[in-house]
Amino acid sequence: MRLRHLQSTRWVVRLLTVQVALLCVRVLAGLLVLDPVSVLPPLLQVLLVGWLRHAFVRQHRWAWAGLVALTVLDAGLLLVSGPVWAVAGHAVLLGLLLHPDAREWVRPGP
Repeated sequence: MRLRHLQSTRWVVRLLTVQVALLCVRVLAGLLVLDPVSVLPPLLQVLLVGWLRHAFVRQHRWAWAGLVALTVLDAGLLLVSGPVWAVAGHAVLLGLLLHPDAREWVRPGP
């Protein structure tokens, strides 16, 4: 099976969109229980992931590198403190980001 025609760039954008939507749900849930401490971390994640997603769609190489770094960092934190099965989603996203299609999507740096 050839994975060259996977169109990983589209899947990366889709997964990031789902991630932003789920984080927005966490923010809304925190607002409903009026717990500002539980709202701040997902709110910052929404802003960061949404900003990186937007830059990735605009084909900025730094956004690709930022997404790879953020995904590795988040997966590492989940390995230490969270359920191990949650790392699977990050592994899929990292695999799609490292696919040649996603690497060729972004323009070379200046």
